[in-house]
Amino acid sequence: MHTLVGAVAEQARGSIEGEDLPNGPVNAEEPQCDDLDLTIDEIDFSRANDELTITFDGAFSGHFSGSVVLDAPGGDGLMVSSADSEVAGRFALWASWQLSAAGGPPAESAAEVTHWARSSVLI
Repeated sequence: MHTLVGAVAEQARGSIEGEDLPNGPVNAEEPQCDDLDLTIDEIDFSRANDELTITFDGAFSGHFSGSVVLDAPGGDGLMVSSADSEVAGRFALWASWQLSAAGGPPAESAAEVTHWARSSVLI
């Protein structure tokens, strides 16, 4: 799940930095996940020798927040502010385990935001 939260956070950061403000561009730190709801609507698995791979597809919605740096109004230097991003979309997440290992975290995992539909950004 940490991999999925990181992928969604990166998309949220891009949305925040993509805001078109009258006083110029925004630079954002990686936003923190305040709330993230996941709905898994499809699970698939495959096995090749002693490797088991499980794939999850689903939807997410939530809230991220963090600090941003932007030009101050009137061009008087920089200012630090906060940003909130309400997010929604779809994801794919997969993880694989070596069955000969004694359990634990996956040997490999990856997550991808397959559809992005952010609802709002507030700076």
